Amino acid sequence: MPEFYDRNLLDNLYPNLYLYQLAEKRALPRGTGKIIHFKRYFKAGAGSGHVIPFAFTEGTSIGLSALSAAAVSTTVAGLGSAIGINDFVVMTVPDDTVKSAVFELSKGMALAIERNVRAAVSGSGTILPAKNTATGSSSLIGTASTIDAVDLLRAAAALRQGNARGWTDRLYAAVVHPRVGFDLRNDTTANFGWANVNQNTDQGQNRIYHGEIGSLYGVRVVESSEAKQLLPPTASLFKISAGASGFETLVVAPGAFGAVELNGQSAKVFVKQLGSAGTADPINQKASVGVKVYFASVVLDAARQKRIPSGGRTL
Repeated sequence: MPEFYDRNLLDNLYPNLYLYQLAEKRALPRGTGKIIHFKRYFKAGAGSGHVIPFAFTEGTSIGLSALSAAAVSTTVAGLGSAIGINDFVVMTVPDDTVKSAVFELSKGMALAIERNVRAAVSGSGTILPAKNTATGSSSLIGTASTIDAVDLLRAAAALRQGNARGWTDRLYAAVVHPRVGFDLRNDTTANFGWANVNQNTDQGQNRIYHGEIGSLYGVRVVESSEAKQLLPPTASLFKISAGASGFETLVVAPGAFGAVELNGQSAKVFVKQLGSAGTADPINQKASVGVKVYFASVVLDAARQKRIPSGGRTL
């Protein structure tokens, strides 16, 4: 049963995780402390850092280039929540009370994980303001700065210019707020640029991202209500009107950030049955269901991510 509920927790977590699905995963470290380590390997060389093969002379040894590694680490922390269940509920509710509690707890845990990743990565990567305005400051984003399809095109071009590889389908991925997604789909100049979700899946070989609404100009677009909102530093200075609040769109290439892999070791369900509290519960009235996740996220390579601050029309 514990394994069943752990699996149930993970099954309900994954569909509600949008940024996490784009992270490079590492298993929870066992017996090595609370620090989780990531390594980013690259060839050391002139120019872009890539060593270009060259013509060699037969029988003559060629020189060796160096393989360098940048070490990135972060501290794993615990996230937890629980629901109390009384004996009357257990006796009268017709369905699986524990399963229902796990479902509700998993939604809250997904929010906590998404916000953990968002806090770690939302300040990473070059700012490319919507409509190529001069500033990306949240206090200067006005009603005219809603996102256009060309802004995604610009971010994808910037990533390609930096030799950031795409995902398995050679596309990048963007996480946008639903209001930003509305503006993108409302951009009539890009009507013929959109590709439906199923057009990105070559006979099911490439998975559809959770929250994906389609692809545009080489970027697969994922909608998440947890996309970062840009808030005013001071209300009197805030130039984002009620009709154009600010949001940050992240355009991500593989290896931009990492996170602890969610599995049966890092995510668990704890069920305390009626009567398990001993003298603290004299007439067996209390039971509980709790979830615990050990998690951490960290930026690995800021050059593999671009940020687009923009407005977002009121729906």
